[in-house]
Amino acid sequence: MGLSAAEKALNIGLALLVAAAYGGLLWWRLKRTGRPKAELVRWLRLEEPAVIVDSARLIVLLLWITHLPPLARLAAHLDHPVSLVDTRTILYRFLDTSVVEPWHLYVAAWAYRVGIVAAAVGIQVRWSAFVAAISYTFLWSTEYQYGHAGHNHIVVFVLLVLALTPGRTVSIFGYVQSLIAGRDPASVGTYPVYFRYALMAPVVTAYFQAGIEKLIRSGPYWVNGLTLQGHILSHSLYGKSEVLTSVPMSLLVALSILTLAWEVAFALVYLFPWLRLPAALSAASFHIAMQMLLGPPFYVLRRSLFLLFSPYELLRLFARRPALEMTDGARAPNWVLIAALAGVTAVQWVPTALRADKWYPVFNYVMFNGYYRGGETIPGQGRATVTTDDGHTKELPPRTFQMSAATFTEQLYIRYVSPHPRDRHYASQRKQYCQRLLSMTPASAREMTLALDYFVVGEPALQSSELTRCRRTPGPSRQ
Repeated sequence: MGLSAAEKALNIGLALLVAAAYGGLLWWRLKRTGRPKAELVRWLRLEEPAVIVDSARLIVLLLWITHLPPLARLAAHLDHPVSLVDTRTILYRFLDTSVVEPWHLYVAAWAYRVGIVAAAVGIQVRWSAFVAAISYTFLWSTEYQYGHAGHNHIVVFVLLVLALTPGRTVSIFGYVQSLIAGRDPASVGTYPVYFRYALMAPVVTAYFQAGIEKLIRSGPYWVNGLTLQGHILSHSLYGKSEVLTSVPMSLLVALSILTLAWEVAFALVYLFPWLRLPAALSAASFHIAMQMLLGPPFYVLRRSLFLLFSPYELLRLFARRPALEMTDGARAPNWVLIAALAGVTAVQWVPTALRADKWYPVFNYVMFNGYYRGGETIPGQGRATVTTDDGHTKELPPRTFQMSAATFTEQLYIRYVSPHPRDRHYASQRKQYCQRLLSMTPASAREMTLALDYFVVGEPALQSSELTRCRRTPGPSRQ
């Protein structure tokens, strides 16, 4: 059941109220001097030691070096029709993946690795980051034809910001030389303060946008307890079914309110820098708890938190040395660069404006923003069973169809169960889909049964339903 016009208006009003609150806080900060415009220009001239950004760049990019799809599995996917899985990536809109060859994937992977390492250590940062961003987008756009992951757009946008690094970049070798010479690394160079804010933006946006999306799409329904229970049940896709399903509804409501408030308040790290360390620590704790209880590791977000509070700042904190001060730079603000960085930040909000999530991996707006009222079906685990010529029955693992368990379950759900309007066009493909899956099994399999284990929100007991059966028709099969 959708929202009424009044409910939609209320939700948008709540989101606008949050935006107005942030606008008021920003105006208050600028107006304290009595000259808001002059104060803004003065802030844009501020600089801080480059080692703050460069230490974060080094650690975060090196942590990202392994964040690639499994190339061998992805190369094998290229032999199968894309329509086995939903097609909703940027690559698919401009390039038919049937022309992608396995060697393209390996070249892109090495381009990404070389680019990410070069950018991390400060060698040709702008070009290295740009090459890494393009390669990463190509690889994950191809992977998204066959499966899904989360928050990969953060990597792309951070690399694009690094491709706009202002002024002279300092390599790791420059910092080593300064240490050998007995100089403080903070004296090696500076960046404008606004560059660090732009580098933080993809991470801050991921949390803040998640809160705004919950307000716009769900509003008060997101804190009814049933919604959080529904999202918990949905993570049975990751192999940890029925986790926390016995939690009292009152506690689920409290956790929902806390989560929504935390996400909406996350952007305060821009206005109050002392909140950066608590924000980073709370985010790390949140993701560790999510992984332990529910399954999703959110590696990209967890490995990005040094962009909020850099390793060099942590070292100074542990050494009990004073925080590094911002200084009034001699250079005038580079308005072209500022506009470009603002554009990179603003484009992350395009999916929110368009209410569309079809351009992976660069854009993503879902972020658990949907709501549940009770009675909705949540997919638990998809199952495929075949009967062979000699009468034996065998359940096949999802890898038989070149899919992960989560992707296979999702595909069965959207084709046979989902009430969502965007999934209705799959209804006509149900019999063909079963036949195509059966054609990927050994020739001895003569019949296939597709079934789905599922939960019902408000009744967290695992149930099961047979979806369809199909018999082999003459045609090619996998031996």
